[in-house]
Amino acid sequence: YGGYDEDLWARCGKAALGSEDAEFGIRIRARGERVGYCAEAVVMHPVIPERATLKNHLRWAYQFGQRESMVSGAFATAGLFLLKTAFSAVWKSIGYFLSGDPAAGVGELMIISRAAGMCVGNSRQSA
Repeated sequence: YGGYDEDLWARCGKAALGSEDAEFGIRIRARGERVGYCAEAVVMHPVIPERATLKNHLRWAYQFGQRESMVSGAFATAGLFLLKTAFSAVWKSIGYFLSGDPAAGVGELMIISRAAGMCVGNSRQSA
């Protein structure tokens, strides 16, 4: 099935970060192979304090949205859905912040950021 798609960086820029394995999985599933889950597998990621900021989380969500639409192509016609999702998340976020639940508010901000990234990814994909 080949290796990771090295052209992802040329197509997606920084948004390709982490997409190589997702694209590879999509490619092998498209050829009828089964991909499984192993509960015993343990993956450790260090928590780097400089990366645990709101700015970095929103940037990550934005870039994830870009690469999701560019790698899978599944959202190329979902513009109205993305707009509704983002609009709903704005109001939910405000409500959560006002009710004293900042974690849920940040979660909604990440949904908005991801939707924005998906829109940009969609526009790059159709260009």
